[in-house]
Amino acid sequence: QHNFIKLISIIISICLFISSIMIFNHNDKLSKDGIYIGIDISKWNEQVDLQLAIQEIDYVIIRCGYTSSTDGTKTIEDPYFKKNIRQCEELSIPYGIYYYSLARDNIQAKKEALFVNSLLKDKTPDLGVFIDLEDEEFQGNLSNDTLSSIAINFLENIPNYNKKGIYANHHWWTTKLTDNKLNTYIKWKARYNDTPTIEEDYHILQYSETGKIKGVIGDVDLNMISNKYW
Repeated sequence: QHNFIKLISIIISICLFISSIMIFNHNDKLSKDGIYIGIDISKWNEQVDLQLAIQEIDYVIIRCGYTSSTDGTKTIEDPYFKKNIRQCEELSIPYGIYYYSLARDNIQAKKEALFVNSLLKDKTPDLGVFIDLEDEEFQGNLSNDTLSSIAINFLENIPNYNKKGIYANHHWWTTKLTDNKLNTYIKWKARYNDTPTIEEDYHILQYSETGKIKGVIGDVDLNMISNKYW
């Protein structure tokens, strides 16, 4: 009888172990008709418990830093970056990172990229490194050619072993970031509507800024990917 109880305990342990693997095999867990759901997070989301969040998401895109709007040049690390990236690594969650740029020229774009490299060190984000390019106050009056040059300069100063991309809203993508040279990068678009659809030429769609996810207090940005490229 003792051996039987021991055997049952072993079987239960094995089942629990297999279940835990299935629970944390989040990469494909939410895929439905080839759609993968993720969140992007920054200090505005404060403390995020990704161990809870991975029950509902497939990946995370983390803000690593931003340029100060006080002077438009000072690079600042997002205070939650290290914690968020550490959680992803500990939980084996695929992640990307982004930097909120205020660059108005190639010199500032390179400075921002080198700052991102200093934060990443030897890390290679699964989903890539993105420049967030859409600040109306600092960049809204720049020409399309200048904006394209800023994006390219930033991304070309990120090591080539990284996937690289650009984040912007629908208006910027359709009126400002129109240079064909940008087609070589991962395109991440923000566009909110009732029937979110990833348009041709775009890889990631940020389709909501009012998402509700376990482990996140308040609203969070939701993203969808139809082509799993990581």
